[in-house]
Amino acid sequence: MNNLFGWSDTTWLALDQIGILVGNLMLAATILGAAVGYFNRDRLRRWLTPNRFPTVGADMAGRQWSGIVFTVSKTEVPLWVIEQLKPNCIGLVATPQSMKAADEVMEIAESRGIEVLPPRQLDDPNSPSESLEKTRELLTAMHRAGCTPCAVEITGGKTPMSLGAFMAAEEMRADTLYVSVGYDQKLNRSDIRSARLQCISMPD
Repeated sequence: MNNLFGWSDTTWLALDQIGILVGNLMLAATILGAAVGYFNRDRLRRWLTPNRFPTVGADMAGRQWSGIVFTVSKTEVPLWVIEQLKPNCIGLVATPQSMKAADEVMEIAESRGIEVLPPRQLDDPNSPSESLEKTRELLTAMHRAGCTPCAVEITGGKTPMSLGAFMAAEEMRADTLYVSVGYDQKLNRSDIRSARLQCISMPD
């Protein structure tokens, strides 16, 4: 019987071997790609799913958070939020200047039976990337401890610090909270009596 196209047995054998080789290479590439995708799944997910904010200003009615991460500047806002929401666990991101306030918040929270993760101090309050990293560390520790859902409260600290914490919250699918507070001109300080808790973003 004549071969297709009149090609010789040698030619068809060579083509068959090439086909087997290409198939094996494709299988190896598929396995390698699956392995790389697994170990870089978070980065891949962020690349495939651009940032969207479908629940900006979402209604917080009935929402409870087991863990809350705070960016800290002073004690008033974190303590007020803790009093309102009564989380099981908190984490604190502070600067060298606000570590004293963070220590005070930690002491009061622990006296109320709240678990407090070791505070994270930023070397550079103007570095959003450092704030993102420290906030991510705290959220990861909370998840490992079984604290879900979690939120990040970004009122305190400098703007780059709050932005980094917000980005970490979005990456980790945590809600972002903000406290709006009026200012008492007579006392020359924030009036915590006017505090109002707002939800900036709720990814889920």
